[in-house]
Amino acid sequence: KGVTLTIDGKVAQAQGSTAKISGDGVLVIGSNAQVAAAAIGAISQRVSESVMEDQGVTGTASEGTTAYPKEQIITVIDTWTLGKGSEITIEGKLVVPEGCKIVIQAGASLTIKGAAIAEIDGDIVVEAGYEVQSKASVDDGMFIVKNNAEVSVAGNVQVDGTLELTDGKLVMDGAVTITEDGVFKITAGKAIVAENGVLTVEGTVKASKAISNYGQIIIDSEEASNGFTIDQMASGAVVDVISFTGNQGNTGVVVTDENLTITYQKQEKENPNANTITLKPVE
Repeated sequence: KGVTLTIDGKVAQAQGSTAKISGDGVLVIGSNAQVAAAAIGAISQRVSESVMEDQGVTGTASEGTTAYPKEQIITVIDTWTLGKGSEITIEGKLVVPEGCKIVIQAGASLTIKGAAIAEIDGDIVVEAGYEVQSKASVDDGMFIVKNNAEVSVAGNVQVDGTLELTDGKLVMDGAVTITEDGVFKITAGKAIVAENGVLTVEGTVKASKAISNYGQIIIDSEEASNGFTIDQMASGAVVDVISFTGNQGNTGVVVTDENLTITYQKQEKENPNANTITLKPVE
C-alpha cells in the first residue's frame, strides 16, 4: 500500500496466488519485464518511460473520445485546445512544458487516470459552462484526476469550470486559482499545496477530504458554499483569509494543525499542542 514496485525481470504465477498492491500502490513494468497477467491481477500499472512512445499534440482536439494508453507520453506543443465535445483520457504520461498551454473549453474534458503521471510546467485553463439562446446549457470544462494518477503542477492552472479529484494525488507546487465561477471537488485522494505552491480560492470548494497545506492558501470567496478542511502540515504554511461569505448553514472552513509532526531530538512526534479553528460566514 502506498508504494511503487518496479519489475524488470520475470514474474510468474504460483498456483493459487495473485499479487496485490492496494490503496495508492503502483506497479511499474520495466523494459525487460516478463509478467504473467494472471499473476498481478487488477493492479494499477505504469510503463517504464524507457519503453514509452512520445507524441506531440497541438492545435484543436476534435469532438469525440480519445484515449491515450499507458505506453504513450503526450507532450503539448504551444497550445492544445480541447474543443466542445472532446473527451481526452491520459493513462500514460502528460507533459505540459513551460510556455505551453492546454485550454479545456466548455463541454470538453481532460481525465488523468490509472497510474498516469502529469507534469504541468506550463498553463492549463479550464473554461466555464454557459447558456445558449435555445436555453440549453453547455457544461463546464472538466479537468479530472482519478484512480492512482499523479498530477504535479509547477506552472499555472486557472479553473473557471471544474477541477475534480476523485482519487490519486494532485500536488500544487505552482499557482492554482479557482475563480469566482470555478469549482474544486475533492471526493478522495490527496490534494497537496506544496511549499512553493499557492492555491487561491475565489469560487467553490466541495471537499470531503482535507487539503494538506505546506505552502499558501488564499481564500477570497463568496461562493465557498460547502466549506472544507485545511491540514497545516508545516510551520511555514499560511492560510490568508481576505473574504469568506456564504449562505446560512455553511459548514465553514476548518484550519487545523493536528496532523503536523514535530521533530524533537531527531525524532518525529505528534503535535502535542494541536489547534483547530473554524471560520464561518457571519449570519
